[in-house]
Amino acid sequence: MLQVTVYEPEKMTFAATPDEGYKFVKWTQDGEDLSEDAEVEVEITRSTELVAIFDVA
Repeated sequence: MLQVTVYEPEKMTFAATPDEGYKFVKWTQDGEDLSEDAEVEVEITRSTELVAIFDVA
């Protein structure tokens, strides 16, 4: 889990890299599905919670 707080809107890029034996599944933002791409660019406009979801490969 990654918690990000900004004071003005800002675009940020995040990349998820799975450990050996795991695969990346998706990103969620504030509990909602965001993307199935391992690298995402997100415009952060408020406090938000990004979670990279992994599963066993």
